[in-house]
Parts: sequence; C-alpha cells; structure tokens
Amino acid sequence: MNNFSLFSRDGLSLTGYHWPVKNSKVPYALLIIIHGLAEHCGRYENVAEFYNRNNFAVISMDLRGHGQSGGPHTFIPSVELIFQDIDILIEEAKRIYPFCPAVLYGHSMGGTLVLSYTLHRYPNKDDECPYQALVATSPWIRLARPLQPPRVILSLIRTACQIRPSLNVPLRFDPRKTTRDEDIIDSYINDSNIRRSATLSIVRNVGGMAMKLDRTKCIFHIPVLIEHGQADLITNHNASLKFSERGKNIDFKSWRNCYHGLHHEPEREEIFNFTLKWIREIIFFENYF
Repeated sequence: MNNFSLFSRDGLSLTGYHWPVKNSKVPYALLIIIHGLAEHCGRYENVAEFYNRNNFAVISMDLRGHGQSGGPHTFIPSVELIFQDIDILIEEAKRIYPFCPAVLYGHSMGGTLVLSYTLHRYPNKDDECPYQALVATSPWIRLARPLQPPRVILSLIRTACQIRPSLNVPLRFDPRKTTRDEDIIDSYINDSNIRRSATLSIVRNVGGMAMKLDRTKCIFHIPVLIEHGQADLITNHNASLKFSERGKNIDFKSWRNCYHGLHHEPEREEIFNFTLKWIREIIFFENYF
C-alpha cells in the first residue's frame, strides 16, 4: 500500500491510499472505495488484498475529519464539499489509471455517499460517468430500528443540527453488532483511528441524503449492486431492499445471518466472490457489447 496526499477545494489535506497490483502495469479494473462513518481506509485492507489478488487496483481516501485526513472531527460542512472531495479522489484514480474500467464502492455511510453522489453528479443518460458500475454494501438509507430515533426526538435533532452542526455527540455503535468475527471486534475496539463520536453535521448532511434515498424512486444510468445483511443492527435491510425494488438499474443481494460489516463477516470470501463475479459480468458486457 502506498499513501498519497490530496487537497480539498477548501484547503484540507486528505490522505489517500493506493493498493497497486503487483507485477501488473495494467490491472483488469480499478476499485475506488468510500469508507463509512467514524472509520478509515485501513479497515478495508482485506478488501484491497482480495481485489489485488484478482488483478484489481484499489484506491481510497480517508474522508475529511476521519482517519489521517484533515478537518474538524467527523465534520462535513456541506453536501457539495464532500461531493467535491469524492470528485478529487476519482480524478486522481483516473489520472493514475486513465484507461482502466472503474467501480465505485461504498460501505454504510460510504454507501449513502456513492449512491447520492452518482445521482447528483450523473443524473442523465448522456452524462460521462468516469466509473462503469457502483457497489453499495449496508448503505445508510434508513437506520435499523434500535437506532432510529422517535419522530419527536428526530425533530429536536434536526433543529439542533441547524443551530450547531459542529456539536459532537457520542456514537451508539456497539462493535459487537457490526460483525460476528471476534478478532475484528477486538481490532475495532483497539483502533485509535476510529472516532467514538460524530458531529450533528453528519445527521444534517448525510442523514438528509439518506432520507431522500428512502423516499425517492432513483434512476441510475450505470449498473448498481446493493448488498445487505438480514441481521444488520446498524442500517435497515428492508430499506435497502425497497430502495432497490422501486429504483431502476439496481440489483439487490441479501445475505442471511450477516451483520452490518459484510467485508468483515465470517462469510466474507463468499461475499467478495459474489461481488467480483457481478463486477466482471458488468465490465465484460460494457467492453464487448
């Protein structure tokens, strides 16, 4: 893995990560990863290693206020700024691999971001999207029932978001609810780069994106794969299913017994292979038909 630096439009230093394919100057494809809330790219090392073994280059970036990137703790000032950060990452990825087919991959909050970003940046069939497919795992379209606040509380939270979006609040994530793999749980608990709180700006901006996704029939002009564990206690499996059913150009895969972090579940090799097969079929079709 190689680190690199990017700079946001408002001057923040953003830390990027590049996993090139060894002994291959021209990989089969490029995977661009957008991570979830309060975490960082290092938690996707196993994803990168799997795709490297299958001749995919992988590029990612710690989002602003996350991991090694600059900016106030988990603070996203606006939807447009976070979209501009993703613009910069994709531009760098395509600069390194200009002729390589690309897949945009997001997990949890990252899933929300890649879905919303694609709909916002490339809403029309004739738009030249720089990636050929999109994968979202366990996207935040709606929180799971234990985490979904009552309407009265949600209304108060939205008011507070308008008044003080930079306010930090503790996260109620229990790492034991993200995976059934005890080693991964221990590594999460001991990871000093994991944020234990988040600002209300996340609720205002990313939560706002999630609400739109939850209420809208979304039309994509590139193939989309959404995967979600049936036992997810963080984000809502049925919300992802309904989003896929009412949208266009979306495939949905449900994983029985799986928790939120699909890439860390005991079944991860099966999940990775399913996703890889889907991506290969999409890229083959795009290249030859």
